[in-house]
Amino acid sequence: MSFLKGFEEILNDILTDYKNQFPSSDVSQGSLIFIKSACLASALWGLYKYQDYIYKQIFPDTANKENLEHHAWLYGITRKYGETDEELLERLLSYLRRPPAGGNKYDYEN
Repeated sequence: MSFLKGFEEILNDILTDYKNQFPSSDVSQGSLIFIKSACLASALWGLYKYQDYIYKQIFPDTANKENLEHHAWLYGITRKYGETDEELLERLLSYLRRPPAGGNKYDYEN
């Protein structure tokens, strides 16, 4: 993901910005600026991770089990007994690629 950054990268970016804006500021470990920057970097890292999770759940082919079942449920498709995630995904994608149009042979399969 182009938007996914690690904690250290975020922290270094923030500290670099501080140093560029205020050249005489102390950004060493243990300083007030470092501590506040670490807190901000931690919050931003969490947002990046949550954004990555949401990105994966939006589309059925990358969703986890619960969200895959939710995607299928939205179209009236339920998991059959013993069906794997891959089989459910295949049925869902088949339905999405060939929506019911009335009279097609695919309209009678579920």
